[in-house]
Amino acid sequence: MPTVALPDGTLIPVFQIVGNQWRGISTDVPRDAVNPVPPDWLAAWEVFVMDRTNVLQLTDFRRVDTAAFPPFYSSRDERVYFMASADPLGSNPSHDCQMFSMEPVTRAVRQVTFFHEGGDHTAACIGGQRPNGCTCNFALGADSPQNPATGSIYFMSQCDPLGLNPNGHQVFAIQPDGTGVQQVTNARGLVRSADGTVQFEVVEGFWAYAPPR
Repeated sequence: MPTVALPDGTLIPVFQIVGNQWRGISTDVPRDAVNPVPPDWLAAWEVFVMDRTNVLQLTDFRRVDTAAFPPFYSSRDERVYFMASADPLGSNPSHDCQMFSMEPVTRAVRQVTFFHEGGDHTAACIGGQRPNGCTCNFALGADSPQNPATGSIYFMSQCDPLGLNPNGHQVFAIQPDGTGVQQVTNARGLVRSADGTVQFEVVEGFWAYAPPR
């Protein structure tokens, strides 16, 4: 097979099958981000997959808020799902926090959600606040927020794709191709009474999805 080694790179002619046990991860990389948020968020974060000792870097967005919440690999779809405010396809010019998926080997990327909550957002996936952006994330500590039978992916968001979440956090479900968006919870969000009393009811903090068994 004809091969070309990158500058300062070396081709190691040891071939093996990978991808049987992919696991999606995210971590910072040694480069400054294009959208730093001082003082704590300065380095770029990227999405990787691991298969035992094999590691592949999937994204090169150079943004601080890529996969701020851990991504996950779907063995059902053979794709990695993650949140990012990047615009790799030209369909997220306002840099809202969106769900993307990527096939690990070909790096074919797909934008799953299409939230539009205002102007350009510096780091929407860590600090977006409506009406100036909105955050969305997967459950912390969950192995996979996807129903293996139906393919539905569950995530929490401040966004309001259905006009039912004007001021709060809710859990949503979506299909891998971006169709079938459903709002699963119905927390009241921030409610101001006529007498000035403020009530706040949101889905927040630790939550998880358990697939049917």
